[in-house]
Amino acid sequence: MDSFALATFNVHLGMNGWGQPFDVVADCAALDADLLVLQECWTPDGEPGTADTVASALGYR
Repeated sequence: MDSFALATFNVHLGMNGWGQPFDVVADCAALDADLLVLQECWTPDGEPGTADTVASALGYR
């Protein structure tokens, strides 16, 4: 049976515990997951959201 890596990540709107932005794409890439589930992603009106940015940068769809 084939296997795959599943990861879930609470993005916290792209802010760390001290209210500073962090590199969401780099942190998601470090998970090296085949299937990535993101929570608390920011999607500004009329602009790409966090999930869109991660998907585009890392080849998810």
